[in-house]
Amino acid sequence: MNLSVVIEATNAIDGVIYDTHARFKVDVTNNADGEFNRYLLAPLFIVENGSGTMVTYQQTTLRIPAHETVTLYYDFDNLAYGSTYALNIYGRNENEQTVNLVEPGHSVYYQVQRGLVTWDGNSMVGNSGPASGNITIPANALAARLEGLNITSVTPSGNPNTIYFIGENEAVPAGLEELNVVKGNVAQNIALKDGYGYFIPQSLTAQHISYERTFTKARQNGVAENWSTIVLPFTPATCSATNGLWIERFAQEEDGEVKFAEVQNIEANVPYIISIDKAAGLVNTPITWSANDALLKAEPIAYTSGELYLMAGTFVQQSLSDIYNVNAAGSVAQWGNGTVAPFRAYFKEIVALDSHASILLPGEAGQQQAVPGDVNGDGDVNSVDITLLYNYLLDGDMNGIVNGDQDGDGYITTVDITFVYNVLLGN
Repeated sequence: MNLSVVIEATNAIDGVIYDTHARFKVDVTNNADGEFNRYLLAPLFIVENGSGTMVTYQQTTLRIPAHETVTLYYDFDNLAYGSTYALNIYGRNENEQTVNLVEPGHSVYYQVQRGLVTWDGNSMVGNSGPASGNITIPANALAARLEGLNITSVTPSGNPNTIYFIGENEAVPAGLEELNVVKGNVAQNIALKDGYGYFIPQSLTAQHISYERTFTKARQNGVAENWSTIVLPFTPATCSATNGLWIERFAQEEDGEVKFAEVQNIEANVPYIISIDKAAGLVNTPITWSANDALLKAEPIAYTSGELYLMAGTFVQQSLSDIYNVNAAGSVAQWGNGTVAPFRAYFKEIVALDSHASILLPGEAGQQQAVPGDVNGDGDVNSVDITLLYNYLLDGDMNGIVNGDQDGDGYITTVDITFVYNVLLGN
C-alpha cells in the first residue's frame, strides 16, 4: 500500500468551523503501480491538551487504480462548540496492518465555534461563518440558525417562509418580530406563503402553522381543465374555504394509466392535484390551511407511487428533466423538462417507458377546447401547436397534444395544421 491523502474541511474558514456540522473533503492518491481495492477508515478525533480521542468513525470501501486520485466526502454532525477536531484516514496494508495515512505532525485541526448558519434548501449542509452585531440574512436563505450569537439586530432574508432558529431561552432578535422563529425546536407560529421556498434542517413543532395560496383559475365540474398540484408539510385541521375545492390523490394504476380518487382532506407530505370550482367564487381569493401543534419533519418523504409512476412533491423550486408536469391548461401532465415550484408536485416514471404518453387529469378532455387552434391546451395559439401536429403526422407522437383534431372530423391530418395556420393568420 502506497497511499497519500489531503484532508480539508470544506466549511471551515481559517481553521474554524462555525457550525456543529463538518464536511471533510479527502483526496486519496494511489502512488503504487498496482490497484488499491480495500477499505479505508475515517476516524474523527477530539483534541485536548495535545492528544486526541476518537469520537466516531466512518468506513469506505473503494477501488483506486494505480497512480490515480479519488475524492471522498465525510460528514459529521453534533460537534461540540469550543472543541477542536481532526480527521485521520487509516488503510490496511499488505501485511494486514492498519496504518495512518496522515504523516506524523501533518494532522489539520479545526476549532468549532458558534456562527451564523444558513441553508438554501439544496442540501442539509449549511453555509456558515462568523456573525455578530447587525446581521443580514442572505436573500436565498430558507433557514438560518442564530443560536448563541451576540446579535444587535437582524435584517431578514425577504422570503416570508424563511425559518429562524434561536436558543430555547433566547429573546427574539430585533427585526425578526412576527416572523417564523423557532426557539429550540418549538415555534409559536409559522406562516407559509405560496410562491416561496420552504426548508428546515431539523424537525420541529409548530404550535400554529398556516399556508396561504390564491388560485387564479377555476375548474368546471366534469371538465379536465385548470388542475394544479399541492403538497404541504403539515396536516391541516382547518381550511378557510369550506367548500368549492377539488382535491384528488394518486390512487392506483389501471392498464398502465394513473387514476385519481377524490379526497376531503390534505395529509402532511402527500402530493395531490387540486382545483377550485368555478361556481364557488374563490378565484383570486386567498385560501388558508392551518393546524395547531404540528410536527414538521426535516427531509420528509413526500411522494406516492404505483408500479410505473410516482407522484412527488417539493417545497423548494426545482428544475428537473424527464418528468411529467401539469400543463398550462391544467388538463394533463406532460413529459419533458420543467420547473416545479414550491408546494407543487410532479410525476416521474419508476421504470423507463417508451411512449411517455401524457397523464390525463380528471374530467372530459373534449370539453376543454376553449381556444380554436390551441393544440397543447395552454390557452394560446402559436408555432408550438403546429410543431406538435407535424410531430404526430411524422411519427405518431401524441406527447403534448390535448386538442389535435381541430376540424372535428375525428382524425388528425394536414387539414388540422392548415386550420391552426389560419388561426395564426387571423383568417
